[in-house]
Amino acid sequence: MRLGLITEADLRQALVRQTEELVYEAVRWMDGRFRIYADAILPVEGQSAGVRLPFHHLLLEGMRRLDEWARISAEMGGTGAKIRRLDFRDSAEQLGYLTPEDRLVFDRLHDRSTVMDLVHRVRRPTYDVLCTLHRLAVNRLVEVESMPLVG
Repeated sequence: MRLGLITEADLRQALVRQTEELVYEAVRWMDGRFRIYADAILPVEGQSAGVRLPFHHLLLEGMRRLDEWARISAEMGGTGAKIRRLDFRDSAEQLGYLTPEDRLVFDRLHDRSTVMDLVHRVRRPTYDVLCTLHRLAVNRLVEVESMPLVG
C-alpha cells in the first residue's frame, strides 16, 4: 500500500478470500483434534484487519465444497493421483479458451505431477487446483494416470 500497488480495499478483499479458503480447507479435514475459542482475543494484526465473515455463509459454502470435493476427488483419484498432460496438438484451439487459473495450472503441470505437487507449485487452494484439473480432464487436456479420461 505504501508503494501504491494496492489499495486498502484490495488488501481487505485478499484477506477475506485467504481467510475463507483456510476455513474451507479446515472443513475438508477428516481427522485431527480441533479447538475453537469463541472468546479468544485476536492478535493485533487480526484485529487491525477488521475482517468479519458471516458464519452461515462459511458453513454453507464449506458444505457445498465438501460435496463437490467428494465427487470430483472420486473422479480424479484424490490428491495423490498422478496427472499428465495429453498431446494437445489437436486441442490447441482449446488452450486459447483456458481461464488464467486453468492456464497457470496447465503450464505448471510437469510429467506425472500429483495434485498436491501442483497445489504447492501454483500456491493455490487444494479445492481450486482439483477443480481446475477436473476441467482440464473434461476438455481432454490432461488425464489421470492409470485411470480413464473423465467425460
